[in-house]
Amino acid sequence: MAKLVIVTFDLTGAKSSRYEVVRDGLAEIGLHTYVPKNGRRVRLPYNTVAGKIVLSSTAAVRDRLAKGVKALFRQHHLRGRVFIAVGGNWAWAKRVT
Repeated sequence: MAKLVIVTFDLTGAKSSRYEVVRDGLAEIGLHTYVPKNGRRVRLPYNTVAGKIVLSSTAAVRDRLAKGVKALFRQHHLRGRVFIAVGGNWAWAKRVT
């Protein structure tokens, strides 16, 4: 079953171009700055990516992503905070305030 994954991040002392490096790296594993809805792309907040990943458990998805994000940060000599949420039965909504 597909798990919905949400990752949000912030970098310590990094230029905006470094954020693009992280977003590109996360896109390579299927996490994007949008979620699809009715054939359209609903944009997410700037440093948030989401996607669906198929693995046997939410913990397996979380652990795989945590390891991948850590490797991505190390590869590009980045430091910062990352939050990973994984859900099996989800609902979402977008609101603009």
